[in-house]
Amino acid sequence: MSLFFLFVLFLQTKDNRAYALLSSRQKGGSYVELGLMYAAQANEREWAASPFVDIARELRLIVFDGKVRMAYEELRPAVTNGLKFFNLSSDGDARALEPASLRQDIISLAERSLQAVGLRFGAVDVVIDTRGAAQVLEVNSRPALGHFAERSAVNKELVLDFYELVIGRLFGLR
Repeated sequence: MSLFFLFVLFLQTKDNRAYALLSSRQKGGSYVELGLMYAAQANEREWAASPFVDIARELRLIVFDGKVRMAYEELRPAVTNGLKFFNLSSDGDARALEPASLRQDIISLAERSLQAVGLRFGAVDVVIDTRGAAQVLEVNSRPALGHFAERSAVNKELVLDFYELVIGRLFGLR
């Protein structure tokens, strides 16, 4: 088993050109090329940087084995210097969403994003702007589901069920 660290930086210029810079500490990895190629193939509008997008909603979609398995909406953003930060670790809140209730373009965007960076498991933060357009804000190789689980007993149960699925698949128990 080889371990690697993945750093992703998303940039969007004032003329709406989007760039994703990905770097890896794994020798021989091709993550940089994958990330930059995906940003270009996405017509440069599926990648968002919060200073340039008027965010109405932020969703976190948890993807495992190519499918969205869990989703939630991050509520009550903190506003700093006019920028909205939807962050559960800084007193935000979350509402669980049924993946089947989400728009198909949002599901597809999350699944393609994780595939583009070569991850089997991760979280994709998708923002919906005030016009209703969905864009990737970031891809997380470590979803940090603990903050979500702490918000309610229902959320905790969802997270435990999800990890049971993951462990079962990884170790051939399911």
